[in-house]
Amino acid sequence: MGKVTDGLLLPFQLVLVLCKLGYAAVTAPLYSTSPSFFEHVGNAGVRSLLGDLSPSQLQLIVPPFLDAWRSLCAQNHLEAPIVPIPDTKASGFWIGDPRKAKYFSLYVHGGGYVIPGSEGHLKMLYKMVNWSDGKLALFCVAYTLSPEAIYPQALSECVEGLRYMFSLPQVRPANTLLTGDSAGGAIVLAILSHISAHPHPDSAIVKPLQLEGGQSLKSAILINPFISSSSARYASIKRFQYRDTFNESTADAWLTAYNGGKSGFEDDMYICPAHADESWWKGTKCGEILCTAGGEESLLDSIIDWSEKYRKGMAGGKRRGDDAVKLVVGEKETHIMPVLAPYDEDKLDALGEKSTEGAIRAWIREELAS
Repeated sequence: MGKVTDGLLLPFQLVLVLCKLGYAAVTAPLYSTSPSFFEHVGNAGVRSLLGDLSPSQLQLIVPPFLDAWRSLCAQNHLEAPIVPIPDTKASGFWIGDPRKAKYFSLYVHGGGYVIPGSEGHLKMLYKMVNWSDGKLALFCVAYTLSPEAIYPQALSECVEGLRYMFSLPQVRPANTLLTGDSAGGAIVLAILSHISAHPHPDSAIVKPLQLEGGQSLKSAILINPFISSSSARYASIKRFQYRDTFNESTADAWLTAYNGGKSGFEDDMYICPAHADESWWKGTKCGEILCTAGGEESLLDSIIDWSEKYRKGMAGGKRRGDDAVKLVVGEKETHIMPVLAPYDEDKLDALGEKSTEGAIRAWIREELAS
């Protein structure tokens, strides 16, 4: 009944979003702190869309990740093979050729655990393959979204996606990466915890996964990871609430949906990795992590805090702390701009690592393409 009501109310709420968009356009000269009028209005529209629509309404207007994949492949006259992930209800697909690649990444899309991966995510991944000169192939997990999936189901499906990858003869920990944006970045950190010193306590759902011989993964890429929604801990959540694409109330609603409608998620280090202390990360089985954040996004302070604690934790392990994570903060950027507002190659040439997308490009070229 809830989904039926959400469907009936959707047209009226979309009108409300349009009204807020118009208000943002009219008041932009007074209140905008964005680099451009269009960015101010666009972010206001996305913020309203994400905040005013329920998860089921968002899923009504955003096609499922697998459908986005099929559509993009059809546009480019490509086949769209789907891989069922063993022992789950989830599936995945490859971007890049796993038969020819040298490196392999599990990819976990963002969307606050409630929004499907989009064409914007897919185009970013194709760029990453191109930047690697075809040496990278990414296995993308279309995990079950909340509120249908209750934590830790999505985490379990992504762990099983990694297990499937390791079943392939060419995939080994030493040539494997984890990649995730926003909520996908949080799942990546949960996977790293799970395969390192902190197997998930619900082993019946999130089955143990041990790397052979105590090996470590090659590396990870965290694109603006959604690792806390707490303004009490992190002032940037309030500081950029009218600048970024989502605010604290929206973030809390998503995390509550992900946690099966229950609060208390802030005490779970697999949901809010930013809240784990430095000792949690000691001995994490991963090479260097590239982590990005926007200089004017709500998650900025939580990402900076996590990176500092991760460095300190890893300094007590086998890797030097300074080498454990490379943090890049994009100037005047908001959340996941490589997905929502990507640059063309000429613009990336000009910006370099002043942009999160430029930092990702430079890192891939140095670590994977050379």
